[in-house]
Amino acid sequence: MIYALTFSLIEAFLILPAHLSHMKPQNKDGVYYRLQRVFAEGILTLADKVYRPVIKTALRFRYMTVAGFFMALAISISLLAQGWISFKFMPEIQGSFISINVRLPDGASFNRTQEIYDEVARAADSLKQKMGQVEDDENYVRAIYIAADETEVTSYVTIVEAGKRAESTKQVAEMFREELGPIPDAEEITIGFTQNEGEPDLSFGIQADDLEELRLATVDLQNYLR
Repeated sequence: MIYALTFSLIEAFLILPAHLSHMKPQNKDGVYYRLQRVFAEGILTLADKVYRPVIKTALRFRYMTVAGFFMALAISISLLAQGWISFKFMPEIQGSFISINVRLPDGASFNRTQEIYDEVARAADSLKQKMGQVEDDENYVRAIYIAADETEVTSYVTIVEAGKRAESTKQVAEMFREELGPIPDAEEITIGFTQNEGEPDLSFGIQADDLEELRLATVDLQNYLR
């Protein structure tokens, strides 16, 4: 703080006077001077004719002014809470990667996981054929990676950079999801297309002592939500 104050004093008493001493006299008949006067007088007129009366009225009815601000705040909060205005703490940064994760209920057979693996592979190949190539004969879908682990199938698809395509990463991800189609027995299907994926807005937890009861309860909940 002391250094900032010192440099400010040096600039105010030494540098600024030297600059002002070399300034040429202003031409009051020039276009720029008249334009500057128009803006300056306009600001003063706005302050005297509009801003000052509004402030006087607000101070005169100060309780109504405070109540109006609180009412506007309450309306803003209600719009956010009801979803009329979307809010994200972190913005969505779309990248060149698309991920799909299919999770089956606990106790599902690995044969079913293998079937889901084949369906995801078919959807990825179909997306690659559908999107074709971009300029310089470069494939729109650069790479496809799929992995299966017990009751979970994960796929990563790499596409070209945003500057070489007309669709957004979100649109391509939605196409990938449409190619995959419905999976009724899936416990969860998540798709990602941003570099800063967040937590889901809503999640459910189901607990049971028997795996078959857990699977049936999961299916019932999915059917109810659909």
